[in-house]
Amino acid sequence: MVGEGSLTAVGVYSISSSGALTAVAGSPFPASASPFDVEVNCSGRLVFVIDNGSFNGSYSAIDVYSMSSGGALTPVSGEPFYNGTSSTSGGLALSPNGQFLFVSDTFSNDISSMSIGSDGTLSQVSGSPFATRIGPAESLSRARGCLFTRFYSPSPKSMAAQ
Repeated sequence: MVGEGSLTAVGVYSISSSGALTAVAGSPFPASASPFDVEVNCSGRLVFVIDNGSFNGSYSAIDVYSMSSGGALTPVSGEPFYNGTSSTSGGLALSPNGQFLFVSDTFSNDISSMSIGSDGTLSQVSGSPFATRIGPAESLSRARGCLFTRFYSPSPKSMAAQ
């Protein structure tokens, strides 16, 4: 699965035993804006795509799709969803239990936390977005309830001012 930004679409490919890729029927699938990061839940049933481009004036659109056993994507009802910031979002991560989606908000210096409904719908967690010291570039989820993020490195001058 790959975000195909120039096509404003999400490409889904099957992988042969030799490693060759073949687009699944219907691929690429339309996205709301330019896909930047893609996450698939552990069951392979839900696909989350952060769009790194303006959609109806928002830079934080999140597309959610249900995925068939053959790889076809169908938008869930109500998508695209918004993570409550007007910043460009840089990355997605799922919680280890698959109940939350985290979105790094690059230029607003925060991370949004979204609750995932059983049907794939997203809703903002109370208190979200959560402030970070500097702009997170992307988020990574790991076991033991920790969320790791890589930050954009500020200049030494701006670090001294913090």
